[in-house]
Amino acid sequence: MDSPLRYFFIILSLAGAVTLLFLGSFSFAIGLGKKDRLNRIFTVYALFLAYWAFNEFLYRQADSFRMAYIWMKEGFLWPLGLSLFIHFCLIFTENTRLLRSKITWFFLYAPAIFISALHLMTDLLQTNPVMEYWGYTYVQQDNIFYDMTIAWAFIMALLGPVICWAYFLRLKAGPDKKKTQQAKYVAIGVLFPTIFGTLTEVIIPWFSNIRVPEMTMTALTVEGLFIIHAIRKYELFMLTPQTAAENIISTMTGAMILIDPEARVTRANRAAARLLGYDKEEGLVGMSFGDIFASDEELDVRAMVDNLRVKNEFRDKEMYLRASDNRRIPVLFNASVIRDKNNALLGIVCIANDITERKKAEAELKNAYEQLKDAQSQLVQTAKMASVGTLAGGVAHEINNPLTGVLNNVQLIKMMAGRKKDFDMNDFRELLDVIEQSAGRCKKITQSLLAFSRSSKGLFQAVSLNKIVEDVLVLAGYELELQNIVIKKDFQSDLPDVLGDPQLLQQVVLDIISNAKWAIRKKGGKENGRIDIMTRHEKGQKDVYLYVSDNGIGITENNMAKIFEPFFTTKDVGEGTGLGLSIVYSIIRAHNGVIEAEGASDKGATFKIRLPAA
Repeated sequence: MDSPLRYFFIILSLAGAVTLLFLGSFSFAIGLGKKDRLNRIFTVYALFLAYWAFNEFLYRQADSFRMAYIWMKEGFLWPLGLSLFIHFCLIFTENTRLLRSKITWFFLYAPAIFISALHLMTDLLQTNPVMEYWGYTYVQQDNIFYDMTIAWAFIMALLGPVICWAYFLRLKAGPDKKKTQQAKYVAIGVLFPTIFGTLTEVIIPWFSNIRVPEMTMTALTVEGLFIIHAIRKYELFMLTPQTAAENIISTMTGAMILIDPEARVTRANRAAARLLGYDKEEGLVGMSFGDIFASDEELDVRAMVDNLRVKNEFRDKEMYLRASDNRRIPVLFNASVIRDKNNALLGIVCIANDITERKKAEAELKNAYEQLKDAQSQLVQTAKMASVGTLAGGVAHEINNPLTGVLNNVQLIKMMAGRKKDFDMNDFRELLDVIEQSAGRCKKITQSLLAFSRSSKGLFQAVSLNKIVEDVLVLAGYELELQNIVIKKDFQSDLPDVLGDPQLLQQVVLDIISNAKWAIRKKGGKENGRIDIMTRHEKGQKDVYLYVSDNGIGITENNMAKIFEPFFTTKDVGEGTGLGLSIVYSIIRAHNGVIEAEGASDKGATFKIRLPAA
C-alpha cells in the first residue's frame, strides 16, 4: 500500500532518528571533559532514542513482511529506553539517594532486560507485521506477557512526568527562578511521549477499531527538543550545588564520615573506605562511631558529641583510627556539626587525613636530629680536647712555677730544721704559707683543666658567667702573657646567673679568646695586644651580656656575614678548620641566646653574646 501518507510517516521516523542523534551529539559535546551524571545519562538516553526511531524507520519502509519482521526483531532493546528515561528523571530531580539503592537499579533495569530477551527470542510480543497506510506496523497480541509488557510500559511512561512535575512544583515555591524554568521545560517535554504514546498505542487500539500510527517516537523527539531548549537557554547541565557536593565528597582525598546525633555512621566516602580497608563505603554505614577509633584512644564518643553541641567544631586533633584488619592509622581529625534552621543537631561531619607518612618522616627526622646532636657533642668534645692540647704547655708552666717554689721551700725547711736543736714550727710558718699558696694554685689549675676537659652532660643549670670566664683565663692566662697580651676584665659584681651547661660555655669563651689571640698575633707590630672582657646586666631586663673585644686585625665587611658558617676560615692551612666559631654559634643557639660580631679591618673585633638569665 503505497500512499503519500506512508512516505510522510517514514520520513517522520527518519527525521526523528536524525534529530535525536543530533541532540545526543550536542549533549555529549557540551559535556566533553565534564563528569556530570546528568549530562552523561541524557547523552545515552538521546542516542538510544535515535536507535529506536531509526529502527521504526526501517520497519515502516520495509518492502516485504519478512524484512519488516526482521527489523522489528532488531528493535528488541526498546524497553531499555523507558528505563533510561526514568533514570534521567531521577538524576534531573536530584533523587540521588534512590539511585544509591540496589533495589532501585533492580526494578529500573531488570524488567526491561527480561522484556527485551522475551521480544528477541519469542513471538509472544510480536507476530508477522501488517501493512497500514503509514507503513508496516506491529499487531497487538492476546497473551498475558503482552498485557504485562504494556502495563509496565504505561507505568514507566507515567512515572517520568509524575517525578518531573512534582520537582517543578517544589521548585516553584522557592527563590531559584532559573532552575524552576529548567524544570518547567523538562516537565512539559516528558508529557509528550506519555500522552501521545498512551493514546496511539494503548487507548485507541484497545477501545476502538480505529487504526492510527504510533506517535511515541515523534513525541520523544519533541521531548528531546524541549530539554535541549532548557540546556541552551537555562544551562540545564550547569553544576548544581548538590551535584558539586556529591562530586566533592566522592573525589576528595580526605576520609569523610557523616554521623547522626546518636553517633552512628550514616555516610562515608570512597577515601574513608580505602583508608579503613573496606571494599565499599556501605561497609561503614551503621557502625558505631566509637568502633572506628583505636582502642587505646579511650575516646568517649558521647562526650565528644556533647562537646560539639556547644563548640560546633574541633580541628587538627591527632588521633588513631582502627582499620578493618585492626591496624592503627594515625590521622589528623576535624569535625563540625550540621544544624537545621531551628538550630537542632542533624549530624556531624568528620574529616580524617592520613598522616602515616608524616609520622614516619617525623620519626626519621627525630632520629636524624638525635644523630646530629651526638655528632655535634662529639665535635665539641673533639674541639675541647684539641684546646686542651694547645693549652698543655701553658698549663704545665703554670703548674711548674709553684711546684718549683714548693720544692725549694721544702728543701729550705729541711736544711734549717737540720741545723736547729730546738725544732719550732713557728719558725717555718712563712715558708709553709708559701707552700700552701703554691699548692692551692696548682690545685685550682688542675681542677679548671679537669672541669674543662670533662664531657658535657647536656644538663642546664644556673651558672655564673663571671666564674666561667675566670676559669677559662686560669687555663689560657700563661699563653696570653707569653704573647704580651693583656687581659682587661670588667665584671659586673651583681651579675645574675645564666641557665646553661658550664662545659659548653667554657668552650665558647675559650674559642673566642683563642680567635682574639690569633687576630692580635696576625696583626704583628710592636704594639702589645689587648683583650677586653666585660659582663653586663641591666636591672629589670631578662638578658645577661658578655663582650669580648680585641685590637687584632678585625673582620672585613665581606667576611662578616660568613664567620659563623662551618668550615669558613681566614686562617692559613694548618692553623684552623673553620669549625670553632660555627660550634660557638650552635652552642649559643642551644642556650636560646644570640651571638653577634662587629669590627673593621685593622680596628679589632668585638663579639657580643646575649644569654637569658636563669
